[in-house]
Amino acid sequence: EIARIMALTIAHNAHYPNFTKCRKRSKIDLISDNIEPMMREFVMAYHYLFNLSNWSFYSNGNVEHHSPSVDYGDYLDIEWGFYNSSAYSDSVKEYFSELSNNDDAITRIVICEENDELSLNLTLHLSSLLKNYPVAVYQRNSSDILEMAVKTNLYGNITVFGS
Repeated sequence: EIARIMALTIAHNAHYPNFTKCRKRSKIDLISDNIEPMMREFVMAYHYLFNLSNWSFYSNGNVEHHSPSVDYGDYLDIEWGFYNSSAYSDSVKEYFSELSNNDDAITRIVICEENDELSLNLTLHLSSLLKNYPVAVYQRNSSDILEMAVKTNLYGNITVFGS
């Protein structure tokens, strides 16, 4: 649930009205071992938004792309990616590698797991490619370990929220 709330908040804040001039989009990627049920519910709940959006579903090497209907036009500046995969998978690491080589991408990472241990584990084991990007981590309870990790300067730019 926290990932869905964050995704909508980011979409709202990242939206900019000059897409027709500069043709740049904000892309919001959600990655989870079992993203498909959440994605289907999310797309159905916000079907008006997704009817106007470019979005893709990545699973087991397959990609399912969705584009806005020609009747609506392609003007919305938010794009969505749903990855049915572990954050540790080779395909996700490859995607992050591509992001790190894209000079046009301004990357921000938000880790939103309901389980504090899992979010801690994901944060501390991020690919070395991502260490230079700001990372916001949701911690429902204690964030002491992450705050100690930040002080070591080994883990990049980490911000803890939610505790």
